[in-house]
Amino acid sequence: MKRLIAIAGTLLVPLAVLASQAQSTAPIDRDYTLESTMLGYRGIGGQIDGVRNPNLWARTGETVRITIING
Repeated sequence: MKRLIAIAGTLLVPLAVLASQAQSTAPIDRDYTLESTMLGYRGIGGQIDGVRNPNLWARTGETVRITIING
């Protein structure tokens, strides 16, 4: 049983790496940058620039990247 678990673990690690690489090469449709503060988040750039706790939105199927900067 331990050997079966070791084999399964050995097979799953490369799959996880491949999955993360596949996601990182997908084109980004929307990109949001937020700075965290004691009061929540503050938008940086674009239409959310300076807005506290902005509403973020995306259409179904879009790839969204959210970058959070530790304030």
